[in-house]
Amino acid sequence: MKNTRLTSNTIVLTIGSIVSNGASVAITAICARVFAPNEFGNLMSAYALATACILIAGSGIPDHLTRSIAANTAKKTIPMPLRQSLRFLTGIGACAALMVFLIGLLWRSSNAQAGLFCMIASVWMVPFSAIAWALAVFDGFQRMRLSSFFRFSVEPAKLAILGILAYACTSISGKTVMTAWAFNWFLFSIAAVAVAFYYLRKEGINNIHGTGESTRPRFFSKSLPYLAPSISYALVPMLSLPAVALLSSNVESANLAAVLPFIALGPLVYIPFSIAFFPNIVSREAQGVASLKSVTKSILAIGITNTALLACVAWLGQELINIFMGTKYSTAVPILWVLAIAAYFDQFRFAIDPFLKAKGLALYITRAEIVRFIFCLILFPVLIPRYGALGCVAVLCIANVSAFVIRIRNVRRIQREIAHA
Repeated sequence: MKNTRLTSNTIVLTIGSIVSNGASVAITAICARVFAPNEFGNLMSAYALATACILIAGSGIPDHLTRSIAANTAKKTIPMPLRQSLRFLTGIGACAALMVFLIGLLWRSSNAQAGLFCMIASVWMVPFSAIAWALAVFDGFQRMRLSSFFRFSVEPAKLAILGILAYACTSISGKTVMTAWAFNWFLFSIAAVAVAFYYLRKEGINNIHGTGESTRPRFFSKSLPYLAPSISYALVPMLSLPAVALLSSNVESANLAAVLPFIALGPLVYIPFSIAFFPNIVSREAQGVASLKSVTKSILAIGITNTALLACVAWLGQELINIFMGTKYSTAVPILWVLAIAAYFDQFRFAIDPFLKAKGLALYITRAEIVRFIFCLILFPVLIPRYGALGCVAVLCIANVSAFVIRIRNVRRIQREIAHA
């Protein structure tokens, strides 16, 4: 795939990402204004927990499937039959659903609203497995318009319904909102599965029964290294908001939740670029074209744009929070500043991780994420009880810097190996 096609694919995915993230920020702002900080903190903590588990349900095999297809796009083949890979993915989704359901069941003893949300939202993990399979096929064959549609179109629809519900009924209880949100989550995912398989049939992709080049145990064993980074990606988001709610208070959790959407706007281009870059770099490696130079350029570009974004956050932080979230969260400005520094170092992974996955070095990512998780596990109980949400983002800053250093060292190691080859 040429660079012009990579650019066009990134633009298509960026448009979808802007729509999705814009809807997410708008709905978070509505909820922050409508609900009291205590209820808002409950809602966002449960949402963060359920969303983190989706990363486990939807990765691993899809990443390996994307890599396998992109390495051999000329033949338009997949290495495993649809039924076998989809069956295994659904099993992973069911395990993630059970985990979220059990957490929700335990959570109900102390927080009935958040527990109810998790228990209902857990159902969404199973259909998401089918969406993840479809996305892997679309990404591998570089059907980025379809990928953008299925990756981002569900978010504005389900969040808009919740936003209208919450905004129109200001007296609505948090329990009702969580129930409505979770059910919409499930219904829209079912609709997305139906549309995804319609397009698979239309493209003739779901008629492919595998090449027989890879046995099922071998294919699944090769997928496990790609599952490990997905689990490690999920661990820190799973910990942050619930940890603040548990170790400090729901109000502190609400302060953190109020600033998170602004940080999520930062990688609007990085995430689509990462999605499009992964199959591109796999194709280049399969053709014997060196891709390390592209990675170093991407790291430099992210460093420059991150600096500009950090300056904007420092300058406009107070105004952004007051306009979107309301003056009751104006004390969260220092949290936003520290979180922006943490995000600065975290966003380099959107250039480095696709390169490592394409090279078959996903375990390098896992090492960096394990270090990040260990820092959080050790320092959260120390700093959060004393400093609340500010202590949480300070820990994230330390952890992200450590993971960034490990990633850069891995890239330099590969660079030296290529130079001596």
